[in-house]
Amino acid sequence: MRYLRLHRPYILMGGLAALAACQAVFGSQAVAVPVAAAAADSTVHLRMLLAVASAALAVGSLHSGMQSLEAAATDRLRRFRARHLMAVTALAVLLSGGIELVSGTAESATTLVRAQLVWTGLAILSGRLFGWLLAWILPLATVFPLTYLGWDTMNQPRWWNLLWQDAASPACWVLAISSLILGAGSFLCTPWRRYAYGKRLTRSARNG
Repeated sequence: MRYLRLHRPYILMGGLAALAACQAVFGSQAVAVPVAAAAADSTVHLRMLLAVASAALAVGSLHSGMQSLEAAATDRLRRFRARHLMAVTALAVLLSGGIELVSGTAESATTLVRAQLVWTGLAILSGRLFGWLLAWILPLATVFPLTYLGWDTMNQPRWWNLLWQDAASPACWVLAISSLILGAGSFLCTPWRRYAYGKRLTRSARNG
């Protein structure tokens, strides 16, 4: 199919396979990071950083050589793109979560999946704002506040610190769901829809 050729799925599959291999071999390695609280945990497992890359890679696969044409696409092509996004998101999350479930624990796998869902929503928003090849900008931008500012004065993870909060943290799941809703909304807010909405607003203002 021409759609698949334009989006070069072999790049996505190769990238996800490489990230999965790195996670399986090196995912439990602790990476030292700077923190504001001196006695707080100053390490983050590599699997969390790989999840940022996995989310950005999956969303970035929406880029194609005919981006301007797809931006003004028909309903049929928009449905293809929506299915594409759902499929690659599910694949990336299942790969990361499955590998962590096998090599780690159910709790660490749940925490990883939750974080990847947050970063996926942000990657979609980033792709809509800056272009799909730059879907990594917003997910990557969260790493510094999560690591450096993620601990309070009692050396406890803040409620929004999804890297260290336990798997059952309601606040972090609210963040994950909110991020996905934000991402879905930005995905649906195509240039054509923004143009049509702007025309309706202009017409209403003139008539009012």
